[in-house]
Amino acid sequence: MAAAPVAATAGGLLLPHGAQAAEAADPMPLDLRMRTRANGSGTSYPDVIKRLLLMADSARPEERHGLGRASLDDILADTDRKGRPARPDWPGASLPRLRTSFQWQGAGERNSIANDFKTRYWRPQGISNRYTAAGGTDPNVLMVSWYARAGQEDQGARISIVDLSDPAAPKYRHVLLVEPRVQGSRFTFRPATLHAGGIAWYGNRLYIADTIKGLRVFNTDEMLEVATNGPADKCGYWKGKYHALRYKYVLPQSRAYDHVAPNLVEAQQRYSQVAVDVTTAPHSLVVSEFRRPLETSSRVVRWNLDPATGAPAPAGPGGRIRSVARERIRHGGQVQGAVSVSGTYYLSASDGPYRYGTIRTWRKRAVGDPPAAFAWHQAEGPEDLSHDARAGVLWSVNEYESNRYVYSMTL
Repeated sequence: MAAAPVAATAGGLLLPHGAQAAEAADPMPLDLRMRTRANGSGTSYPDVIKRLLLMADSARPEERHGLGRASLDDILADTDRKGRPARPDWPGASLPRLRTSFQWQGAGERNSIANDFKTRYWRPQGISNRYTAAGGTDPNVLMVSWYARAGQEDQGARISIVDLSDPAAPKYRHVLLVEPRVQGSRFTFRPATLHAGGIAWYGNRLYIADTIKGLRVFNTDEMLEVATNGPADKCGYWKGKYHALRYKYVLPQSRAYDHVAPNLVEAQQRYSQVAVDVTTAPHSLVVSEFRRPLETSSRVVRWNLDPATGAPAPAGPGGRIRSVARERIRHGGQVQGAVSVSGTYYLSASDGPYRYGTIRTWRKRAVGDPPAAFAWHQAEGPEDLSHDARAGVLWSVNEYESNRYVYSMTL
């Protein structure tokens, strides 16, 4: 299904004063190729989603099989978990940077049924905000990605939709990410298995980094409600209804952008994080990579976004998506998230579960690019970054058990 247009100049978002033009060409580009089918499948993701939505719209309950349409507003009105305003361990010298923060449900609870603060089975990774998605409207909504681990990997990945309209009472709900498929003659789905290390919410599209392969895309106007009374291990069609590991809502994958390396050297590019730069015209998609150690170099790659659709703009042979800029950042190692703001890159770097993370900055020079420079410390175990241009903050999340917060930092 085609994504809904992001209507308005430069992708429908409000450009900060002094917005820069995105680069027009990359002398050594990286290419992406759009894919709408699972490997070996003859039925496209959009076709399966269309059939599921038709079932959800049926006037006859027996034809819906437990399916219903679900909008973002529906989920915001049906949150089932609560965060708690709290400050993570934060170095004193950098405390003025901390704007707001909360911890996930379960902190301080010994036997919480839904202990997101302490669970070892899931870890938060990516973060994006509604300003980047919609521009100027209701910025108090976040999305955070988690990946399943510790023996639960077959549950794939999920998204937390967070309502921050009352900062004193954060609330949220998890939505399972699923991959559409055909099983026999049945249109169904299964958990989308990926690390979900970084996310970028733009228009109705949620871009998710798929470490080695490229990017996956999920359309937020194609969410579905499913039955919740089945076994905890059933995902897809089972005994007359659709289930999703007892999650109430699912978000199906609509397409993927697979990495196509023009040469062997660039075949090692990692898609560790992804963000949207709203300070370029047109807006652009920025992918960064995680590499060790701290002193190593890492790369950041940029693709222009089509203002009419919110999709990466084809600019290569055969409809390939060709990058417009690619930078190598010295001392850019251990980067867990990167955003670009008016030509300056902000890098979130980790140093394990017991040491403070850092924010570093880097800006390209005409001659002699410098190494990334320390800017300030942040919480231990930091992950992805998201830029809220209206509020003038960077959002981040840290990942380790009993030390899980969502927080914003003043630029």
